[in-house]
Parts: sequence; structure tokens; C-alpha cells
Amino acid sequence: YKASGKLRERQLRADAKRKGAPHRLAASRVYGAKYRQTPNWEMACKKFWASEKGQECRRRNERRRRARKMGVLHVYYSPTELTRLYFLYNNECAYCGAVCKLTNDHFIPLQLDGADALYNLVPACMPCNKNKSIHLPLTWYKRQPFFFEDRWQAIINNLGIVQSMR
Repeated sequence: YKASGKLRERQLRADAKRKGAPHRLAASRVYGAKYRQTPNWEMACKKFWASEKGQECRRRNERRRRARKMGVLHVYYSPTELTRLYFLYNNECAYCGAVCKLTNDHFIPLQLDGADALYNLVPACMPCNKNKSIHLPLTWYKRQPFFFEDRWQAIINNLGIVQSMR
């Protein structure tokens, strides 16, 4: 006995409700296949990934993938938390104080087992972020012409790091 398409779909949905997670996957596959048959599904996907929510989803997935690839801890942080972090540094680069487009710099680099978490991020301009690369923060920062002890103390205080790092 073979069930017709609509009947089979109803059976899968009923099983998903009755038995739990493994059957939900089957029901979602049926729904996905049905959705892909609609004429504008490609356009809907493109529209989602172009939206602000889609861009944030893409950035979050990229951060997670990069942390997993490096084998370090990834702790989710929201765009609102990043905005608060930038506000903490007056929307300036934490290192040189430039007011420009900021990037998220891992204070302890991921390659040196720094976590991908809010407590390891500082806002940095692109030149500072690329120049710092995988160097330890203090050794790199002391060699820069824009080094100021007060700015270093502010970074340390904002990150909540104990000064025994020297």
C-alpha cells in the first residue's frame, strides 16, 4: 500500500506531533521540498540573505565556523552587545583612537587560544586589526607610535583583565 502525496504528508506531520524530534526532521524535509516547488523560493532566499537579519545570521555563522575551525571557545554575542562595546570605547579604535569604520579585534588572538567571546573583543580600525594580527597585545601595542599608557589601562579595565599580565 502506497499513500498518495498529500496523505503521506499528513501522516508525516501527525507522526512528528506524536513521536517527537526524529519525525520532525522528516516533516521539515517534506515542508522544505514543498516550499522549493513554489515559483519564488530562490528569490525569497536571496531577499532574506540580503536583509539585515540575514546578514547578521551570516556573520554569526561565520564567527561560529571560524572558532570551531581554530578549536577555541565560541560564546554567542548579539549585535546589541557589540553596540554597547563600541559605545564603551566611544566608537573609536581601542588602540589608536581613530574614528572610522571599526572591526572586532580579538584581544588574545584565536590562533593563541583566545576565545571568540565578548570579553575578548575590542573595537579596532582595520589598519590596527591587520597590523596586530596574531601578536600578543602588549608586545604589539608598545611598539606602536600611538602607544599611550592611559589608553592601555582603559583597554585592560574595560576587558576586566588583572594587571598581572605584564
